[in-house]
Amino acid sequence: MLALLALGGGCGDDGVAVADASAGAADAGGGMDAGATLDGGSDVPDAGADSALGLDAGPPPDGGPGDHDGDGLDDAEEDRLAHAYLPFLSIDPTDDCARSGIVYRARPHPADPTRVHFIVALLFENDCGAAGHVGDDEVFGMTIDPSRPAPEGILAVRAISHQATACQRITDCGSCAGLSGCTTALREGLAYPVVFYSKNKHGGYTSDSDCDGACFLTNYCTLAPTSATPMLVNAGEPGRPLTNNLTTSGLVTDANGWTERSLFDFDPWGPSDFGGAGSVQSDLTDDAFLTDACP
Repeated sequence: MLALLALGGGCGDDGVAVADASAGAADAGGGMDAGATLDGGSDVPDAGADSALGLDAGPPPDGGPGDHDGDGLDDAEEDRLAHAYLPFLSIDPTDDCARSGIVYRARPHPADPTRVHFIVALLFENDCGAAGHVGDDEVFGMTIDPSRPAPEGILAVRAISHQATACQRITDCGSCAGLSGCTTALREGLAYPVVFYSKNKHGGYTSDSDCDGACFLTNYCTLAPTSATPMLVNAGEPGRPLTNNLTTSGLVTDANGWTERSLFDFDPWGPSDFGGAGSVQSDLTDDAFLTDACP
């Protein structure tokens, strides 16, 4: 059992590779920074640099002078959408290592440019569960329709917990055909889809029932009374980053309470893993997180 537990780390941790919302009160007692801020099947799409699903097919539309990452969307609009449509992030109020921040990528959905696709990497300073380690990256993807107000415009959400390990589990929810409806929780009086994070291990799931008992009985989730509110940083696009340093970007800083020096000055587009977790660069370009365009 101990050998199996060692496989249950963060998204992209080394292990046996098998397939298996924004403003709100800070998570009480969870150590969250205030900011502006599936054990399942085996048919996971191959990770890749935005190739198999056409993410680099053709030039993007002109996003104007504010589109510094060249994806066809104004960067300030990407930030507005990220904050408005971010799901309710449910981190257990008694989590022992909840300090975290978000690096995200936003771009027009490759199957329908009227939709916007997000890859959201929630980076924790520590995984303090079984086989814990410094650094933890847990990722979800989502499709939004910006013509519809939040949270109604959140069409599809996919979380992959402990990706590329024996604990991997994929969970999906949304309003697209064929998807189960999302669990929701109130934020500012509106019912947002929930992404659950297991206590101390931080595996991400779209339902509490998929979380509880997962990863060899090491993952358990709780619907938090309020959504966590980590700081958000826009990563930009491959080859045209908006940040190459999460400390100078204001996320991994002393002022935000981070103490693990090995995580300071981390480049999300660089070759290094996030501490003992996975590659954030790979997270941000992983076709496995491409959710449906919901035609």
